[in-house]
Amino acid sequence: MDWRLKCAAHWLFSLPVLGRFYYAFKRHVARTVFRSPREIEQDLAMARRHFEHLCRYVKTAPEQARCMEFGAGRDLINNLCLWCLGLERQLAVDLFDILQPELVNAAIKSLRGGSQAGLKRLPMSTPLKPGDIRRELRRMYGIDFRAPFDARATGLAAGSLDFICSTNTLEHVPPQEIMAILKECRRVLAPGGALSFKIDYADHYSYADPAITAYNFLRYRPGAWRVFNPPLHYQSRLRHTDYAALFAASGFEVLSDEAFIAPGAETQLLAQPLAALNLDRPPEELLPTSGWFVLAPL
Repeated sequence: MDWRLKCAAHWLFSLPVLGRFYYAFKRHVARTVFRSPREIEQDLAMARRHFEHLCRYVKTAPEQARCMEFGAGRDLINNLCLWCLGLERQLAVDLFDILQPELVNAAIKSLRGGSQAGLKRLPMSTPLKPGDIRRELRRMYGIDFRAPFDARATGLAAGSLDFICSTNTLEHVPPQEIMAILKECRRVLAPGGALSFKIDYADHYSYADPAITAYNFLRYRPGAWRVFNPPLHYQSRLRHTDYAALFAASGFEVLSDEAFIAPGAETQLLAQPLAALNLDRPPEELLPTSGWFVLAPL
């Protein structure tokens, strides 16, 4: 699909009167809600990285650690993967209640039928009942799902969490809101705890439109980009170094910092027109298309 058409659709579904039909559109028209086996493997690989960060940087053992993920999404795939790897207690939260029981059950089925290497256990074969899904998630998987839930003001007790993670979420959060989330993370994180963030720096429209590159959105000035940046599909366009500066300004030490550059990225970037504000930045700041950070309060 031409990315501008997808953008127009996101603007339409950003309207409150149409927003309630967004999932139905993705489910029955776009047919993009169910994850492929390849995507499940990618999700499991990302969950393994979070789990490795927990084991390496958090003083509390994984079996006793109190964990939270913000931006849990529709199918809780990261939380289910982390349960398979050994986590016992998870708080999964999202700003909006977009949980879809059919997607949760599809994720469970895929995890049972996919690669089992390195997993401590597999999900149960019994599907979760849609009407009781929150209760059953707590009972069967130790996942306490809460939404709508504001990560800027959790209402949790100070020092009540050992590990906080997010996966491809922060790129959808405005910078000033990230600062508020980080302030709350500092408050609820226990001594010896850590944060693990996976961030996607690519123009997300490039996943649906092969005619554009991962750097397409860097060609637009801020005012022009607002036309292509609907609330339903907000992209901050921050780069890896911007996040590092933001984390430092919020009082966090960067324990691990990894930036990834896709094959052929430099050629794509050189061929991509750039807005004036990006012409002043060295290519090494623009090239990363994803990254990982592990943080601890200073």
